[in-house]
Amino acid sequence: MLRILDVTQEQLDAREVGGLEALFAEIEENPERVRMLKGNMGFRFPDHDERGSAVWIDPVICAWGKVAHERIPHLPYYLYPDPPVGGLLFLVSSLSPPGSPGGGAPAATDDDGVELSALVPYLVDTAKFAERMADDWRQILADLTARLEPSVRAAMVNLVDASMGSTRGAR
Repeated sequence: MLRILDVTQEQLDAREVGGLEALFAEIEENPERVRMLKGNMGFRFPDHDERGSAVWIDPVICAWGKVAHERIPHLPYYLYPDPPVGGLLFLVSSLSPPGSPGGGAPAATDDDGVELSALVPYLVDTAKFAERMADDWRQILADLTARLEPSVRAAMVNLVDASMGSTRGAR
């Protein structure tokens, strides 16, 4: 069941994510509860027009999303993976420069937007979090990247896998 969290205009303007951090800290005390919420969360912005993906190109929402991803780098673990509510689209939009063409649509490289390689650290954090929760990070990554070109998806999985391999020995 998809769980939608409302984000108020005040939270957007202040880039306030403390309540979200507290919510996830409480949830993350119970790995079973975490796994139950995997891929089942999304955000709603009641004070903004929510036609399709237009909400994701709003600079105020993208700025809030960037802070949310910086403070909760494994946030994609929780987010519904399918556009237009998709976790990857939200991450791309949050990392893209304000006013980028393409409305946050993922592309392998885009001089005016974000390169998918910029997503890898967040996907690595998501994978590490999934492992801590005894979950399958590969399936989570497959769900998040399902709409990407197969070669791009494979490259991202390989980059995350390489990063995961290099961090396993460092624990």
